[in-house]
Amino acid sequence: MRNYKIIEGLLLTSICIILLTACEKKSENISQTEESEVYKSTYITQENDNKNQIVNQKVYENFKGTWSREGKQKEEILHNGGSYLEVYEINNNFLKGSYISIQEQSLRIAQIDIAAEINDYCISESFSDDGFGNRGIMQIKMATEEVRVEILFEHKGEGNWSIQDSDLVPMNEIRKYDEEELVLYTSAINDYREKMGKFDVDYDNFIFDTDERVYSMEEIKELTEIQRSIFRNEIYARHGYVFELEVLNQLFKEYSWYVPMKSQNFFDTNDFSEYEQENLNNIVQY
Repeated sequence: MRNYKIIEGLLLTSICIILLTACEKKSENISQTEESEVYKSTYITQENDNKNQIVNQKVYENFKGTWSREGKQKEEILHNGGSYLEVYEINNNFLKGSYISIQEQSLRIAQIDIAAEINDYCISESFSDDGFGNRGIMQIKMATEEVRVEILFEHKGEGNWSIQDSDLVPMNEIRKYDEEELVLYTSAINDYREKMGKFDVDYDNFIFDTDERVYSMEEIKELTEIQRSIFRNEIYARHGYVFELEVLNQLFKEYSWYVPMKSQNFFDTNDFSEYEQENLNNIVQY
C-alpha cells in the first residue's frame, strides 16, 4: 500500500512538471508572437513615415524659387515697394531662403534670413532683428499656389519700418519676346475672326469654342500654323497657365478672362473638359 502511494505521488509530480513546461512554452510562444507583431507594426509605421517624407520632399521642392505679391517682378518691388520671398534650397524638408519687405516711399529694406524645417507645409522661424530693431516670429504657410507670410512681433523697434505680412504667388519670370512675333499672332487672330464673319475686336470672349464643341479635323486643317498654336494654347490659357513663351503671355494678357496663376509645376491637365481634351488630341496631330 505504501509503495502504491509513492508511485501515485511520483505520477502526479510528473504530470505537474509536464503541464508547467507546456504552459511556459505556450507563454513563450505568445510572447514571441506579440513581439513579432509589435516589430511588424513598428516597421510598417516607419516605412510609411519614410514614404510620406519622400512624397513631402518632392512636393516641397515645388516651392523653390521667388514668390511675390501678385507675382510682381523683383525690379518693380525694389523701385516701388512690396515684399518677396526667395527660397534658395529645400533639402530633406529643410528650407533656406530670405524674406524681404521694402517700404513704398523711402524704399527702406527689412529682411529676415530663413533656415528652418518645414512641418506639414508650415514654417515657424524666430528672428531677433529684421534690420530695424524688430523681433518676433515669422510664420510661413504653404498652399498649392500661394504662400502666406504672417509676422508676430514680440518687440517693435524705433525704426518706423518692419517686415510685413503678405500673400505671395510665384514671381513671373522676365522673358524676352519679339514685338514682330506678337504682331503675327494678333494678325492671325484677326484673320480667323474675319473668316468667321466677326470683324470687331473682342477681348472679353474666347477666340475658339474649344470648351463647347469638338473641332473637326477638316476645320483644324484649314487653320494656319500660328492659328493652330493659338488654338492649342488658348485651352491652357483658359485655366490660368503661365507660359514659358512670353509672346503667349503677352497675347492672352489682353483678354479679360485670362488670369495667369499656374506655373508648370502646379498645372493639372485633369482640369480640362472632355471637349478641350479631345480638341487637344486632334490639334497635336498637326
